[in-house]
Amino acid sequence: MGTNHWFDQITARYTRRQTLKVAVGIALGWPLLQGRAGAGTITTDACFTGCVWTARGQRANAVITCQKSMISAGWLAGFSFVGLLGLGAVSSIIQAGDHCIDSAILQEKADFYDCSSPNCNGFDPKQSGGPCDGCSNNCCTCSASTNGYICCVFTCDDTEHSCCPGG
Repeated sequence: MGTNHWFDQITARYTRRQTLKVAVGIALGWPLLQGRAGAGTITTDACFTGCVWTARGQRANAVITCQKSMISAGWLAGFSFVGLLGLGAVSSIIQAGDHCIDSAILQEKADFYDCSSPNCNGFDPKQSGGPCDGCSNNCCTCSASTNGYICCVFTCDDTEHSCCPGG
């Protein structure tokens, strides 16, 4: 029992068999702990910034709409009902408003997922509320812009003219 083998010193409280089982379990389970290759990576597609910018704007607009409807319904409930009925109506209005806001946030998360897909899952920067919503000419990607796009009179691939500063 008095061997000075390094393996015996490391596993002094466990038998060699127990330690070998743990080592094999870790070796076999390690790839499962790492997840899929490429999981969680964010795309570097030019559309990503504009897509995320649009998703955030749509969520903000949806939350404002939810809040306005809560306020309108609250005033209506306050004038329509009296006593405990009024409080119950206001409570259900608040719950409906919270559900509305939760739905807006969940939609934003779904949109973020689409933004991280290749080519932003068909994102169109000229869509309503998009970064090029008001562009009458070309809509070009621009890393210097906060929304990832810029309206341009020149074609996006024009080598002699660039609408994007520093781009």
